Amino acid sequence: MFKIIKNTFKILFRKPSSILLLIVIPSLITLAFSYMLGSEMKSSVGLINKDNGIVSDSIIDKLERTDTFSLKKMNEDELDCAIVGKEIELAIIFEKDFSSNIINGDLDTVKIKSIGDSEVDATVSSLVSSEISILKSLGSIAKGNQDKFENLLKDFNNSKLDYNLNKIKEQKISVY
Repeated sequence: MFKIIKNTFKILFRKPSSILLLIVIPSLITLAFSYMLGSEMKSSVGLINKDNGIVSDSIIDKLERTDTFSLKKMNEDELDCAIVGKEIELAIIFEKDFSSNIINGDLDTVKIKSIGDSEVDATVSSLVSSEISILKSLGSIAKGNQDKFENLLKDFNNSKLDYNLNKIKEQKISVY
């Protein structure tokens, strides 16, 4: 058995062109396809916004700025068909008065509808819940004042954290 395999490899690798045909070209084709298919993958997320307020717009803006999701605005009639037909992976639903509830400091949630658990579901849920938490904090500070909330949100969105690293000289203490 071993002699047959050894003889087959000898015959195959006598010509340098067979090495090219058997190893190099399939590797290049595999790399090319993985590059083409892997670079443009965006998860399609449905969006129903019954609120159209500043808070829901802020969350939608945050989702649009990530390059991971492709948001598709839809209505409730086409939602179930789109999820079942795999046109979208999940849907985010902002109910009416969502923004006013958050501005008044009340806890409100966003409905996320999907068929099964997925990485996209976990990522969107995490991103939306963290954004709601931040916006609810701003709403608590504004104490229901719409203008104050808008100013706080504008300042929050314009602020950037600056991290400075300082060198500290380490001193060694002698025990003797």
